[in-house]
Amino acid sequence: MRTIQLQYLIDNVIDSAELHRKYYIDRRIDADLEHIEGNPETLSVALSLLMDNSRYLHYTGGFLSLQAQNFSRKRKDGPGQLPPVGRYVKLTICHVEMENMKVHATENSVNEIERYANVREAHSIIQEHRGFLRVESFREKGCSFLLYFPISRNVAASQQTCRERILVVDDNPIQRAVIKRILLRQGYAVSTCSRGKEAVRYVEEHPQDLLVLDMMIGDITGTETYSRVLEFEPEQKAIIVSGSSPEELVVEAIRLGAGAFLPKPVSSSELAIAVRKELDKGRKTRPS
Repeated sequence: MRTIQLQYLIDNVIDSAELHRKYYIDRRIDADLEHIEGNPETLSVALSLLMDNSRYLHYTGGFLSLQAQNFSRKRKDGPGQLPPVGRYVKLTICHVEMENMKVHATENSVNEIERYANVREAHSIIQEHRGFLRVESFREKGCSFLLYFPISRNVAASQQTCRERILVVDDNPIQRAVIKRILLRQGYAVSTCSRGKEAVRYVEEHPQDLLVLDMMIGDITGTETYSRVLEFEPEQKAIIVSGSSPEELVVEAIRLGAGAFLPKPVSSSELAIAVRKELDKGRKTRPS
């Protein structure tokens, strides 16, 4: 079993299955989503089976809503299909009718809809990961799959002992504060600088796992800042979060090695996913 961030699996499934060509997709993923444990390959299969129902539920086009959030079950009473008391990541996959959708199952139970091969297979994979599946279906209207995965017990301790370090470089104090708050909620150790030269000096004295760079930061550009850091830290990871920046600056920063460009205003989920993807490219966290 591996520690997994669910939003990565969701993005990968959507991209690999080209679901954006079949559905209008609305994604609402909490920025502070907890980690889960499991096999990413088999979990991706389960998510794909539940997201892409066109072959199984007579689906001819429509709206796919995805919502992922942290969920805490504190009381034993309530609907029988809710998971036991504990902390979970809850993923809701909702298919909503737009043209013509006929869901034959009308009961709010997994057994009622498990005659569909995709749900049966996905349910088996979810159970293997100690997860729970609840189904809500409505004739002629749509279908929702509610998935509950236990959070990883190992992540909190590992974050306390070895937190990845991120430096946010932005001359706008509001933007710095917003980005810092998002990343702190993700468990990172976050520092900030308002100028490029200041950032270069800071990284020399305090090595960072990732730079989050604005392009227009007063004294020197974000691209120049990154270039100077690379002179003494050639493996430095970085992403760009910037507003109306000249295209040539962004292109040059990406050529130097920046992993992603996110235009402002950036959502918390987009930032969290971009940061995690860049950090996961293989470089180890620096020792304290």
